[in-house]
Amino acid sequence: MSYQGFPKRPCTEERDAIKKAAAELFRVNRVPQEVERALNELFFHKPGDVYGYLSMSSAAISSQCGSKEISLDWKVQSQERADHVMTAVQWISDPLNNMLKAQNPCDQSEVDQILR
Repeated sequence: MSYQGFPKRPCTEERDAIKKAAAELFRVNRVPQEVERALNELFFHKPGDVYGYLSMSSAAISSQCGSKEISLDWKVQSQERADHVMTAVQWISDPLNNMLKAQNPCDQSEVDQILR
């Protein structure tokens, strides 16, 4: 198969139709609201790993896409999971990191002793 070059650019009418379809898809799936929520949470949590935090938020958002009705229970459980993950990330990046600094990762018994 030979290279056939770039696809033909859509005309103005086609571009407008594509833009309208994209806007409708985003509106129906509440994409702008979910992205805004994720960015607000990012700002208030100020995580050390910004991109990791955003990837967790995008995973939560992507699991919501396609479903028109999301139960309040699911939202609460999702928020609890996100809170638990953030707590774990904070533990790993701060106290556990300091406790295990300069330890030999191959000496599992010493690491186990420190963590008890």
